[in-house]
Amino acid sequence: MRAWHLLSALLALTLSTACRPTFDNVDEACHDRVQGRRHATHDAEELIHRVNCHRRVARIGRIRLAPELQELARRQANRGQLLDLNATLAGLEEQNYPIGQLSRLGIWNLLSPIQDVDDPADRIDHTFANPYFRQVLLQTAVRHVGVVWSSDMLSMVQAFDYPPSQRAMRPVVYPVDGQLDAPTTWTSPMDGLDGIPGGDVGFPITITVSGYEAQPFGTQDPMSVEIEDAVLEGPEGSLDIVVVEPRTTQVLLMFTSAVVPLAPLEPDTDYTLRARVRWSTGDREIDATFRTRPD
Repeated sequence: MRAWHLLSALLALTLSTACRPTFDNVDEACHDRVQGRRHATHDAEELIHRVNCHRRVARIGRIRLAPELQELARRQANRGQLLDLNATLAGLEEQNYPIGQLSRLGIWNLLSPIQDVDDPADRIDHTFANPYFRQVLLQTAVRHVGVVWSSDMLSMVQAFDYPPSQRAMRPVVYPVDGQLDAPTTWTSPMDGLDGIPGGDVGFPITITVSGYEAQPFGTQDPMSVEIEDAVLEGPEGSLDIVVVEPRTTQVLLMFTSAVVPLAPLEPDTDYTLRARVRWSTGDREIDATFRTRPD
């Protein structure tokens, strides 16, 4: 009888793993709508839908719009500055905030240089090119959000899962291994910050290790992610790159390090990142190959 139960458990695990879809491009991953859309504007729904397309490609959980957080995002956008976090938490407690054990908030204002892109999906795709913004959208333990795009600012309120799951601690490399539609270029506004020139550079590769904000809610130091011996190879050999890490950045990175090619990548070309990533609770060898999309 015990053997039968063990076999059943193994079969269930195999089936659940086999049924979990994987995608090699963002458009293919955009097959359904975001949960919670009845609480949001059409733009908010489209923004989070596109974020979830990228998250599916990255093989991390989808996020949902929540009415309480959507209202906070609207207030944040109207103020044009960060909300007071303690007052926000107290207000949610008074409202009997109903979303399970989600008790940690991240509040962000992302000032985007994108001012002439109206389509929500294009806005998110442009935002994903910036590694300092991508780190927000690929936080692995985020479960519920509110989001407003007003003028040139993306205002987002995130609720993180507590306690953080072990699954959230795995490194998420983006573009992912096997992805076939990576952009070739990021138009960088950095102008020398973190060693990244302004203008067109290669599409950055990010490694995000956890999605949980900080102590005391988890054991991981959000500034601890380090990349060692990084090499980005293309058909002609190794590329010139800049490695940006949380402890040395002049901007802000949490749980994320980035590898930025100093020149645009070639279209329809395979590239491989090899490196070792270390963080406060583990380390992992990275060997990820992706292809850029055709022009």
